[in-house]
Amino acid sequence: MHTAIAYTFSRKLGRIPHLKTFIRADEIIWRPSWAPLTIESGKDHFFIGWGKKPNTHKAREYARSKEVPFIALEDGFLRSVGLGVSGAPPLSMVIDDVGIYYDATRPSRLEMILNGLEQDIDDLPALQPLIDTLDTFSNDPLDDDDLLSRARHCIEQITQHKLSKYNNSPEFNIGRKNCERILLVDQTAGDASIEYGLANADSFRKMLNCALDEHPDAEIFIKTHPDVLSGKKSGHFPHVSGHERVALIKQDINPISLLQQVDKVYVVSSQMGFEALMLGKPVVCFGAPFYAGWGLTDDRISIERRNKNRNLEQIFAAAYLLYSRYLDPHTGTSTSIETVIGHLALQRHWFNKNSGRLHCQGFGIWKRGYARDFLYC
Repeated sequence: MHTAIAYTFSRKLGRIPHLKTFIRADEIIWRPSWAPLTIESGKDHFFIGWGKKPNTHKAREYARSKEVPFIALEDGFLRSVGLGVSGAPPLSMVIDDVGIYYDATRPSRLEMILNGLEQDIDDLPALQPLIDTLDTFSNDPLDDDDLLSRARHCIEQITQHKLSKYNNSPEFNIGRKNCERILLVDQTAGDASIEYGLANADSFRKMLNCALDEHPDAEIFIKTHPDVLSGKKSGHFPHVSGHERVALIKQDINPISLLQQVDKVYVVSSQMGFEALMLGKPVVCFGAPFYAGWGLTDDRISIERRNKNRNLEQIFAAAYLLYSRYLDPHTGTSTSIETVIGHLALQRHWFNKNSGRLHCQGFGIWKRGYARDFLYC
């Protein structure tokens, strides 16, 4: 077996904990984009970059010039306990040799799996887990009863334990229900999934106007993104707090808990739209997230490449079971989604137990920060 070497122009990317495990690399070599780089013979080489970030353009061009593969990385759909922008290490990641799941302007490996199209996959160690899995199916894997049964069980566990991409948010009751409730999901300004999801900032304005017109007697709630609440980024609805029928949810709130309290969900390209589908809620899409265009959502834009109807279990199996990879938080080795679900469920259990105000006695000054950090998780 050849030694697998991944190259990156991003020093920050190379520092992700256990990245070698995620991408099956023996070595990750960082080079500044201006430095000469010699590709050694007799080894498996590939470039890596984070999604569609602008700083991946040079890496993509360089990989093309050297005739070696480029692989896009991105957070998985069950990422971690805390926020990525706050430094929480990922427990899941996606590896895409075709595109990236939120880029609807071109195919991605996830879209190809959902379309049921066959295409040769480069024989690279980074792609071997997907190759090995697909080789176990004689036909379309998304028609396999065992895989769909596993997907169904995972959906039940995720919704039961109220798991999402991030899992450090408390449950919150939005109040007594007097009429139909409609939820709009905001996203951070400049989020790549908006532009590459065939949408723009104006899509959020259209989404709000449509929700108001289509549900004249309903309460309209807008969920603010966690990164906006943390002060790291800005959103798209800073001036609607004065509207008599619109309420901004500015609290840090568990997404599943919130979705359970509403009747219908409007999104541009947020993952919360798929979580709403897992709860059986109708979902309207003003962009092209990975779960749109397969017959499950009310799509306000068309995605011509997506030419199959898929059910909830099939989309979940494609995105969460075949496309995503998982890391055991205790050993740092590759694991299954079920292990990560169990870990996150346990963290949420103790998070809820420890929520509220706790009083600790007898701690020296230098120990107080450690106790606070320990109890926070």
